[in-house]
Amino acid sequence: MFAAALVGWALLAVADGGQDWGNPLVSAGPTAAALALIVGAPLAAFTLRSVSLGRGPARLALGAAAALVVWSAASIGWAVAPDLAWTETNRAAIALVALALGIAAGRTVRRAADRFPTALAVVAALPIGISLLGKIFPTALGEDADSGRLSLPVGYWNALALVAAMAVPGVMLWCRRTPGPRAAAIAAAALAALLVTTVLTLSRGGAIAVAVAITVTLVLAPSRRVGVVVACGAIGAIVPALWGVMSDDLTRDGLAAADRASAGAVLGIALVGGVLVAAGLAWFGAERVGVPIARRAAERIVVVVIVLGSLAPLLSVAASAGDIVNCNRGAVANDPGRLTSIGANQRGAWWCQAARGWAREPVAGNGAGSFPVVQLRERRDGNPTLTTVEPHQMWLAQASALGAVGVALLIALWAAVGWAAWRLRARMPAGVAAILAAALVQAQTDFTLSLPVIVIPVMAAIGLLVTCVSPEPTTVRPRRPGAQRVALGLLAAVAVASAAFPLASMRMAAASSHAFDDGDLAGARSAAEQAVALNPLSLEARFLEAQALRYADPASALAALREATDRQPENPKAWRRLAIALGQLKKIGRAGDAWGRVHILDPYDPRARTELGITSGPPDSAAR
Repeated sequence: MFAAALVGWALLAVADGGQDWGNPLVSAGPTAAALALIVGAPLAAFTLRSVSLGRGPARLALGAAAALVVWSAASIGWAVAPDLAWTETNRAAIALVALALGIAAGRTVRRAADRFPTALAVVAALPIGISLLGKIFPTALGEDADSGRLSLPVGYWNALALVAAMAVPGVMLWCRRTPGPRAAAIAAAALAALLVTTVLTLSRGGAIAVAVAITVTLVLAPSRRVGVVVACGAIGAIVPALWGVMSDDLTRDGLAAADRASAGAVLGIALVGGVLVAAGLAWFGAERVGVPIARRAAERIVVVVIVLGSLAPLLSVAASAGDIVNCNRGAVANDPGRLTSIGANQRGAWWCQAARGWAREPVAGNGAGSFPVVQLRERRDGNPTLTTVEPHQMWLAQASALGAVGVALLIALWAAVGWAAWRLRARMPAGVAAILAAALVQAQTDFTLSLPVIVIPVMAAIGLLVTCVSPEPTTVRPRRPGAQRVALGLLAAVAVASAAFPLASMRMAAASSHAFDDGDLAGARSAAEQAVALNPLSLEARFLEAQALRYADPASALAALREATDRQPENPKAWRRLAIALGQLKKIGRAGDAWGRVHILDPYDPRARTELGITSGPPDSAAR
């Protein structure tokens, strides 16, 4: 059962990593995210039906994660974008399901915490392999629109780098447990491929995460043999990594797939050669070379590495202090030179926007998943290409979305991790600790922990870690098994419905869009109305309904758009659609009022500034 869950994660990883940001049309990411909850919630309920949750850290972690789901769901009532809040609630539920599965595995599977990292590394071979093959064979597996930074099939380069980082401890621990030169050669080859993948993502946070994962694993599970294998893997990665970052055809955006084919073929040859070199060096050297690490020195090393890794984001903060204070942007080019830059790359502005959003709603926040709307209110320019879905910082994202209450719950979740680590100390499972350390460090400057592809293994690792603390029997008979099973079944049913309704709404929205493109206005209207019925919070469904009604019944189309502004009065997107429709119908006065509302909610919206005659200067602070 747990093996099937891991395979399911690998399939989710190749489906855009389950990324779902309220996409109105069905695509791989939203579908994978919905299926993760639809399948995962009943699975978690089934595995927990007669499992002891343990005490202390396990109960604290589970309680904090459950409270985050409840608080996210409650925020739909005050969120500036309730449809996005619903999506974020489902993501929080996915995290809770992964935590529950981790706890259940820790209670029922022998040595689960030791076996999980290697199992994760095995299934991670699917997304890692597809990503490298897509770079090597761009005409067969890539597309003309592919970014120069390696991101497919996960859909986000920093997330792909973290997937590689989370796979590293499992490879190292497998090599440690498996004697013989063959195991050393296989591990070195795998590590070379993982290191090349990380470099080709051009992810600075990913590189730090890999370094943290390697160090924590080596220190908590010292092995001179594994240290040599890691070195062999690094040597094998040098040539393909250098070619990957130095070839303009592989790192430049906007090239046709055919134009990248030759460089991809050379990369493939270099990668095969590097993997063979790593394997050969490990085959002959792993059993002969190496220096053992003293336990006390090892503990000091791991503390130093984690502290330095955690301080790395502070370098970005220091380098971008002015941008953070003034919400200005400081871009870092999307080329190999970024690997040596300490600039925050737009994060200064995003962190500033999140902090100002929190200042407006310090206790309850602006609602789960609200940053795309909050950002429009707080931004300092109208460039639409520089907006983002998250502020790229774990604590600020939570503060802006769920306020002080959400931050407190997130602290409680990670406090459970710290509590468990303190109680375990010398018994700490090395691979699980390395996975958590890598993810936590990267989350200080990124939003990867909000993606299902990352949050699922991380929360499962937390579940495994907290169960290592309590030595009680793996299964117990609850005093009221019937009540427990009924409660878990009801919660699972609610989770399934919460995922299924938005997914069904997106499918109907897609059908409406296709029908409209085909000229079937009646079919487009019918499908849009069904999309609204399935998800009354969705703006896009109402926009599609108005689109289908625009020619046959303009009054009803306007009514649908007004309903959108009633549902989300703090979202400039709704007012913008209404303003455009009113202008097309020559209702100039009312269109001007709507544009004024857009300007209040998004002072740098270029169309609103043009319509209102605002041609220069800062936004109108009085209006805001």
